[in-house]
Amino acid sequence: MGSPRRGHRSFPFFLRHGGRLPFFFFLLLSFPGVGGVGREASPIPWPIPIDWTWDPGRFEHRIDVGPGYPFETPSEVPWEGLTGGTLVRIHARPEPYRDKWVIGTVATAQAPLVVLGVPDRTGNLPIVSGEDAVTRSRLDYWNEARSLLKIGGSNAPHSGIPTWIVVEGIEFRRARPPFSFIDARGRRRTYAQNAAALHIETGVRIAIRKCRIHDSANGIFASHGSRDLLVQGNHIFGNGLPGSIYAHGAYTESLGIRYEFNRFSPPCPGCGGNGLKDRSAGTVIRFNTIEGGNRLLDLVESTHPEITGDPTYRETFVYGNILITGGEGEEEIIHYGGDGPRRQAYRAGTLYFYHNTVISRRCGRTTLLLLSSSRASALLFGNVVFLTKGKGRLGIVRGGGEVTLVENWLPAGWRGTFSLFSGSSVRSEGNLTGTDPGFLNPGEGDFHLRPDSPCIDRVTFQPAVLSRYPLTWQYRKEQRGEPRNDPPPCDIGAYAAKGRTKPTSPPPRESSAEGRTE
Repeated sequence: MGSPRRGHRSFPFFLRHGGRLPFFFFLLLSFPGVGGVGREASPIPWPIPIDWTWDPGRFEHRIDVGPGYPFETPSEVPWEGLTGGTLVRIHARPEPYRDKWVIGTVATAQAPLVVLGVPDRTGNLPIVSGEDAVTRSRLDYWNEARSLLKIGGSNAPHSGIPTWIVVEGIEFRRARPPFSFIDARGRRRTYAQNAAALHIETGVRIAIRKCRIHDSANGIFASHGSRDLLVQGNHIFGNGLPGSIYAHGAYTESLGIRYEFNRFSPPCPGCGGNGLKDRSAGTVIRFNTIEGGNRLLDLVESTHPEITGDPTYRETFVYGNILITGGEGEEEIIHYGGDGPRRQAYRAGTLYFYHNTVISRRCGRTTLLLLSSSRASALLFGNVVFLTKGKGRLGIVRGGGEVTLVENWLPAGWRGTFSLFSGSSVRSEGNLTGTDPGFLNPGEGDFHLRPDSPCIDRVTFQPAVLSRYPLTWQYRKEQRGEPRNDPPPCDIGAYAAKGRTKPTSPPPRESSAEGRTE
């Protein structure tokens, strides 16, 4: 049956509704791991920069969790009463924490709620495992079986829409069947098929940063009640359900979302989900490495008018990424449009796809894009698309819509489409073709450009979108970023060359032409 319930410790100074502070509060400040300051803090910038670190002194309340601290486990933290300006530090220990909870705090840019993992001396993050996890009994929230950590959607805490919540530096795992947990009423239950390590049901300005998220059905799941999400610097891997195409590395539907500096590794063996599936407005996917899955990116429709009616629903930005596909899954690497019966809700705007490095390890055909709406368009510039198998072939698009290709590096013999009957059109201008784009060490996964690469200083195309989403960073290993100093003419691909030299003889450059079909 169920595991024994853990004790809970709660202190009035964390509660929203105030009251006079008892004498023991002042004594408590002398304990390690519970403290407070009253310093006025400047607002946290949004989106939070990748190199941002947290100064404990800016927080009014500090709570430490782990061996030797007043709170030994996350279940002892009074999540139902935390206010903004609180830093919760969860310290790594040899054994995983087996706790699950919900966050409902309404915080601010000046006083956010930050749940921060503190690694051990060897750099291991604290682990929160869904296997036999116990929910704090004072919490009351629905859909317990769908999450390990949930944000929004609760009766206790009951405070409105959570805002300015940051979860950083924690390893989350095993939110999936057949694993089970103890709910807030003490009952043992099994995780749902659509469970997620992190489930954001409602929330505004929620950041998931520098976490390891794996061995769950969905890694991250965000519902349409969320707004302004930041998914930054995480390693998301080994998620999904064997034999299912409905669980993904990340599955999000938000009014405003940014993925940056993440590493998406392949799903679990036999799992047919996508690397990243998104139904959001204002989607920006930049400076990530994404590998494996049925499709790497599945950018499909929302059915919620607050999302489909927003102007940003008609613009999607994917740039500066390293995208790697193997022989598994669908022929198309990226899907843009929709997958449901309400075709009027399909994305009918523009996919801006630029300065990405795309690697296909397929032996046969690879199609870069599936456009599932004739009203959709895609602008592709400054990308490298490389087929590692010498006999592989590249098609640009399947479906409908219009594709414009400008100053990309493409394998020799590429086609506009492999479809005999296609409603799409492909226009090509100034693209390079060849058999070797000049990667530094592709066998070891290093897709920087060699100094003699034909891709150096080849992109003169500078559309207006670059003023809004400039190419100022590039992905660095271990889910980090580094500045990209690459003024026009820019290098093709996700990386600027190091120690560059000008090519002595340019490779073949195509004149403006319509894409070919086979």
